[in-house]
Parts: sequence; structure tokens; C-alpha cells
Amino acid sequence: MTRCPAGRRARPAGRRGRPAGGTSRTGGSAVAKLYRSAQADVLAGLALHPGQDVLLWIIGQEPGGLTVSEVAARLGVEQPTVTRSLSRLEPGGWFVRQSVPGDRRLTRIVLTDKGRTGIAQIEAAWRTLATETD
Repeated sequence: MTRCPAGRRARPAGRRGRPAGGTSRTGGSAVAKLYRSAQADVLAGLALHPGQDVLLWIIGQEPGGLTVSEVAARLGVEQPTVTRSLSRLEPGGWFVRQSVPGDRRLTRIVLTDKGRTGIAQIEAAWRTLATETD
């Protein structure tokens, strides 16, 4: 599994598309809710929603870009989930789609200059969250 600097891991989806091994509906859910709220506030400053940060970070790990299926495999989600997320991010200019030579069916997702700059900002946001929640 891929581990991002924020310490989160991409996990295969469990029932109803939720991450496998999620928190119970008691005790831990209040803490998780507070963390998600803080995460949303920090990411809003970058014009991102929770989850989009990890998606961009995963793509940024490969300078030559990744196909949608490669991103989906690394995140442990289905391809349509990645496609929807990319469609929401695309107007922001974070990445471009490039054809894969020799296979017209495939498209590589490659970060733009804005996307590469955004990775450093995402990692800084993760560090902020880590220090605020310690």
C-alpha cells in the first residue's frame, strides 16, 4: 500500500464504498469528525476538498504521470471514482490529460506547474494538520 507523508494509507473499499477497517460508530467517530473538519478547513485554503489532496499527491509521485487505472490501483478504488474526482479537479488547472503513444484508449494524467506547486502546499497542509492534532 502507498503511504503518503500525512501518514494516511490508501485502503481497499469496504462495504458501501467506505474504507475497510473504518472507525466504529462510537468513541472514535467524534475525533474523526473533528479531524475531517480541520482537514477540510486547511484544504479549502488550497481550493481542494478532502481526498483531492491525496489524489494529486499520488499523481505527483510519477513525473511522467499515471493512467486512471494506475491511480485507481494505488488508491484502492474503482476507476469511475478516479474519473469523477479528476473531472471535478480539471477546471482548476491542476493537471492535463496526455495521450499514450501506441494506445489511443489510454490517457496519462500529468500535473501542470500549478499541480507541482500544489504538491508542496498539500504537504505543508498535512504537516499543519499533524502538528495541530498532536
